Amino acid sequence: MQAIVLAGGMGRTLKSAQLGDAPKPMAIVNARPFLEFVLLFLKKNGIDDIILSCGYMRPVIESYFANGKTWGLRIRYTDEEFLHGTAGSVKLAENMIEKDTFLVVNGDTFHDVPVYDLLQFHVSHDAFVTLALKSSEHPERYGAVELLENKQIHRFIQRGNPDTTTYVNTGIYVFNKQTLNFIQTHESISLEKDIFPLLTKLGKLYGYVCEGTFLDIEVPENYDVIRKKLKEYI
Repeated sequence: MQAIVLAGGMGRTLKSAQLGDAPKPMAIVNARPFLEFVLLFLKKNGIDDIILSCGYMRPVIESYFANGKTWGLRIRYTDEEFLHGTAGSVKLAENMIEKDTFLVVNGDTFHDVPVYDLLQFHVSHDAFVTLALKSSEHPERYGAVELLENKQIHRFIQRGNPDTTTYVNTGIYVFNKQTLNFIQTHESISLEKDIFPLLTKLGKLYGYVCEGTFLDIEVPENYDVIRKKLKEYI
């Protein structure tokens, strides 16, 4: 199975000692780039064909991971002449996608979701896209997702809104390839702001709620927790 990993974040809020001049997913945790843990998680779940979308400072990422052979992975890279947004970055990989179903994963968050169960849920609900969700004590930090009883996503609630559910988007998605038809080529388009709301109106966006560790490298005060949890994971 294939996964597109979105690894183009700049990491403006991270400390320089953790990041230096590197892209956000390359923040060092336990002597490894954070992104390496994400790729190891995918491999553990049988996903060894990786497409890295890393328009921002791509040479830094490519010089470390190369073709992925060291990790037993096949890694390729998209060519991004300008920042295409999260949806545009997925669209750029269209010609490399070989199956009708694939994963899209944020490279700056970690969630050890049961991938097989997520895929089974996606297929059984005839979804175009399924989001892995998790209950959070602080959903206002991330924005929240409101579900209907049948697990369709009803609406998204912006960050900072106290009127919120507890479910947050953890940055792991199952996509049907036909969803790419909704994304215009050569434009900057967001999954969260443009594509997901459209699929919500069509009744084709679902949420799969699961537990497990969810780590966000963008939150500096969580850095010590991230180090501990990822050390345990490896």
